[in-house]
Amino acid sequence: MFTELQKKTAQAIVQIFETSKIKGDYSAVTVMAGDSGHISYGKAQASLMSGNLGKLLKEYITIGGDYASELSPYLLRAIDMDISLDDDKKFNLLLKQAGHDKIMQECQDALFEVGFWLPAMRIMSLRNYKFALSAAVIYDSRIHGAWGVVRDIVNTKHGYTGYENTAETQYIQHYVSEREHWLANHKNPILHKTVYRMQEFEKLLAVNNWDLVLPITVRGLKIIEDVLV
Repeated sequence: MFTELQKKTAQAIVQIFETSKIKGDYSAVTVMAGDSGHISYGKAQASLMSGNLGKLLKEYITIGGDYASELSPYLLRAIDMDISLDDDKKFNLLLKQAGHDKIMQECQDALFEVGFWLPAMRIMSLRNYKFALSAAVIYDSRIHGAWGVVRDIVNTKHGYTGYENTAETQYIQHYVSEREHWLANHKNPILHKTVYRMQEFEKLLAVNNWDLVLPITVRGLKIIEDVLV
């Protein structure tokens, strides 16, 4: 479909959106007032309320990472989506420290690969899509949320049905436009601030960089091959 470098580039774009770093920040802990996901963690931000933070901690503790014993008392609270974890300073600090542990990094890589990248690739396969930029757009929505909601808006508004082999470039352009409108007008004002994600994709669409040819600049960060390999 596309190369390993193109895959890393697509993922890097989303990691910049999530942590402002090209290769992501495994130790990033984010608690944003009004965010329905509550505390989120890692290079692509596994959130408490999605259940992914609990899954991540369970795997890390099971394997026996360096901070497994310290994080164990928090596991059930994470699985139960206890929002008081947002303000637990010790828990936040432990997550940051664990982010430097190679085992935690491997657990995060596996979580985001299996839980988000591979589902995005299944969508690509069902639609017979091939471009790396399409993969980045779909992966971003799997990470950020509401892929299905915006997909249905696009299908209804533009007359698409199901997973037929639609014109890839046309569909992705429609999707990015509709998602930007959806984010900008969502009832949750937190999402209004994330329209930049679609605006960055629009810059790539404007120059027809469907293959994500490097170098590209996203949010002021220049992605080059030497950084990714």
